[in-house]
Amino acid sequence: MATWEWRVLSPRVIVSWVQTVCCEGQGMAVRGMPQQPRLEEEPRSNIFRCYVDGALFVQSGGVVFGCVAFDPAGKFYGASNGMLRCHSYPLLAEVMAVREALSWLNARGVVDVDLFSDSQRVVQALKDRSFTSLSYIGSLIEDCRLLVLEFNVVNFLFISRSKNIIAHSLARKAEVSCDVWISSPPDFIFPNLMN
Repeated sequence: MATWEWRVLSPRVIVSWVQTVCCEGQGMAVRGMPQQPRLEEEPRSNIFRCYVDGALFVQSGGVVFGCVAFDPAGKFYGASNGMLRCHSYPLLAEVMAVREALSWLNARGVVDVDLFSDSQRVVQALKDRSFTSLSYIGSLIEDCRLLVLEFNVVNFLFISRSKNIIAHSLARKAEVSCDVWISSPPDFIFPNLMN
């Protein structure tokens, strides 16, 4: 990472700047990237819903994530969980979990999504376009913002931990088993799907 004007820049940010500068000079739009995705304020019934959670295991120092997505009709679409390589810091785990969820959704072709997190600070930082930070977390927030450019609509929403139980269960399971589930949910989240 390089420091430019007292900011830590990720490779994604640098590539985005180069594309923007090159295309602005020629009066072109960056191919495949909408100029300004809409960030909605209220959930809509015709887009996917994704619930995400980051978690720490204090004794082992492990950092994990879990995410689950539902299609516009409310049916299970898919889920993913895994280990994260980072320091054992709660806010860092939550931001990295959101980045993983956005990457996973993008790879699956989802373009309209309400993304729910139980970290109010992360949701506020992602919604506040003026948020900047010289920290690693700031760089990850910037990565998330660049991933958002791949979508038509992204709506970041806060949800209480008690209502984010499926993503939390997926994250906790990642310490012993990491996987991706498409169309059929894992057995251990069935009881929560019925609620």
